[in-house]
Amino acid sequence: MKQRTLLLLASAFMVFSAWSQSGRFTLSPNPANQQVQITVQSSQTEFVKVEFYSVIGNKVLSIQSVAEGGKLQINTSGLAEGVYLVRITSAGHTFVQRLKIQHQ
Repeated sequence: MKQRTLLLLASAFMVFSAWSQSGRFTLSPNPANQQVQITVQSSQTEFVKVEFYSVIGNKVLSIQSVAEGGKLQINTSGLAEGVYLVRITSAGHTFVQRLKIQHQ
């Protein structure tokens, strides 16, 4: 099951990475230390679902929140250092981006 999840996420990353470059979502800073900010390109407040997956396909964090003013801050201090795939879903669109956590 984990291999299937990892394959699905890798495929999603490849498919949606081109879409992400359209500017609908941004994820910064990358690498992140204690927090990461998700910016949604929208003039309205949007409901956002954010899921963090380890490189082996385990879901390690899932957040559902409202992006007030198009921005959402996520505390990453509880995540181990490493690379994650972050899946963001909002307004019927899904975006997957790689994020590196590097605590200092």
